[in-house]
Amino acid sequence: SLQDAPDWKTLNATSKYPWYIDYFLDQMKKASDKAGKRLLDVLDIHWYSEATGDHRINDAAATTDKDRVARLQAPRSLWDEKYVESSWISQWATTGPINLLPRIQASIDKYYPGTRIAVTEYNYGEATHVTGGIANADLLGVLAKSGVYAADFWQLAEKPTYVASAFRLFRNYDGQKGMFGSMSAQASASDRDNASVFASFNPAGDEIHIIALNKNPNEIVKGTFTITTPVAIAGGKAFGFDKSGAELSAKSDATVSGNAFTYSLPPWSATHFVLKTTRALPASVRVATLRPMRASAAKAFLPDGRYYPGRQPGSHALLPVFLLP
Repeated sequence: SLQDAPDWKTLNATSKYPWYIDYFLDQMKKASDKAGKRLLDVLDIHWYSEATGDHRINDAAATTDKDRVARLQAPRSLWDEKYVESSWISQWATTGPINLLPRIQASIDKYYPGTRIAVTEYNYGEATHVTGGIANADLLGVLAKSGVYAADFWQLAEKPTYVASAFRLFRNYDGQKGMFGSMSAQASASDRDNASVFASFNPAGDEIHIIALNKNPNEIVKGTFTITTPVAIAGGKAFGFDKSGAELSAKSDATVSGNAFTYSLPPWSATHFVLKTTRALPASVRVATLRPMRASAAKAFLPDGRYYPGRQPGSHALLPVFLLP
């Protein structure tokens, strides 16, 4: 890394910068101030997980049970402040949780506020196995929730059948270009080892989307979903994939009562719930949390092509979804 560069000890003689990204952002901000304009819009990183089971999870040989467990847990290093993966990074670089995206965001907030984050290369390995698909779906949910500007899956040698299905889970879950909502909602899972959950809603405010992942290889997770929202939910459809095959398909409907429902998530599976509301969410709730590339007062567009008029006053969407085992 650049922290091993021969001049690093001189540049960081006072130990002001915990890592090179701090130094880079600080220098770019100073250069921008001198130039009288922003010189850095997006901080671009590559992220190939170094997590290990019996092998590094990106290696072609990483197909053992331990490798697959490590692969499914690896996306937690992007955001989980308590998770410590088995890798040289957590052992020697961070000496504990990696917590990558919050760590980078803290550096941005301190040294160059307003800079966006992009992850333009990543891969979690075994793209033709269900664990590769679930890990990719987990990563996509984390990136969306974290407000990451852009990301690119870097295809290795194999045809990424399950990874492709993970993208479709968000972008074409029903084969009719049905998409995960472009407005972010708050969601959390009580069991981080075995489950992940992400939520959103569409701009019209009449659909709530929930993606739930069961990372357990053998056990069905009977999830209890509780949705806090100012309007009632009429019911919902479900789509997903599991270890029986990579193709997305329609699943059993979700039966909602009192804005809650239970659902049996198959072992090693990814499920997208599309819940219809009885009426549109109030306009005061429907404020996008996605941040456009342009300045807050300028016109911009959401990743799905919808127009975004710029940051609006008021509170953002808050629809807590709790998944209980």
